[in-house]
Amino acid sequence: MKVRILFVLFVVLAPVFSSKASDLLDSLNYNYFTPNGDSINDYYVIEKLETYREHKFSVFNRWGDLVFYASPYSNNPNDGENKTFVGLCNQSLCIFGKDLPEGVYFYQLEYKFEDKPTFINGKLILKR
Repeated sequence: MKVRILFVLFVVLAPVFSSKASDLLDSLNYNYFTPNGDSINDYYVIEKLETYREHKFSVFNRWGDLVFYASPYSNNPNDGENKTFVGLCNQSLCIFGKDLPEGVYFYQLEYKFEDKPTFINGKLILKR
């Protein structure tokens, strides 16, 4: 008597992030801002960021040079200097406080999710 063993493989397609983390990822789909002083889209907002701890936000130019860094990041430009990306450089590579030129920039958001460092990378467009 032969015994046959049948293995059945079930593939479950599930999102990579939990709903809480995917909410943050969805809020980063907004990637266009215009820091021109008209009070509309003058700074980069990361919605729902306050629910995560130990977050860091880095912005790089097209050559990979760090032009902005904030830890923690603030969605309120009145929270203090250099905590909100308003299109100004805050690194020694460029003239500190100088307007960055229009163009595409790349960001990395690091935050703690379930006590693990988590990274989201993306691009944003700065238009004056």
